[in-house]
Amino acid sequence: MDDNQYAPKFPQQALAHLSEELGEATAALGKTIRFGCNSFNPTVPPMDRELNIDWLRRQIRNVRDAYRALAAFDDIPLSAAQVDQDLSPPDMSDTAIESRTPRDAVFMHAAVREVQRARQKFPMPNTTLAALTEEVGELAKALMDSGEGDPKQRRDDIWNEAVQVAAMAMRVAIEGDPAFPNSGPGDNGS
Repeated sequence: MDDNQYAPKFPQQALAHLSEELGEATAALGKTIRFGCNSFNPTVPPMDRELNIDWLRRQIRNVRDAYRALAAFDDIPLSAAQVDQDLSPPDMSDTAIESRTPRDAVFMHAAVREVQRARQKFPMPNTTLAALTEEVGELAKALMDSGEGDPKQRRDDIWNEAVQVAAMAMRVAIEGDPAFPNSGPGDNGS
């Protein structure tokens, strides 16, 4: 949010802004998963193009900024310090994963495992958009609840919900949604 005129003036606007940014980050994540980090949207004019990974990073920064904006409202029990703590990487020391493994690879591996589990539990035809929307809402709730209770448990909740969002974004990108014609697997490879 570069222009202060668009800054949320009420808690509900801040929550709506966070929801919007989460949706945009989900779209960027889905394109990155589907077409790769170094791909780009061919319909965007060449001077305005960015790699999918750069788009995703920009959208994640927007989510971070929208989440931080929540701390400005007294109605929302969230401090700037809590936001910074919530946005810090999860503690990976108690996992079986080597410490030199990048967290993004760990995250993507968890998302792929979640896709496999979800496909077994909810095979197609499945309303993937509805499931994705539900998971985004659960992630938003986990973020909003992050100032309460055990901080490690809250970070774990956020991580787990984000994995489920990524998994459902992957299913939407790969499998489509039977409620939307032509949303299934295509051969355009973009």
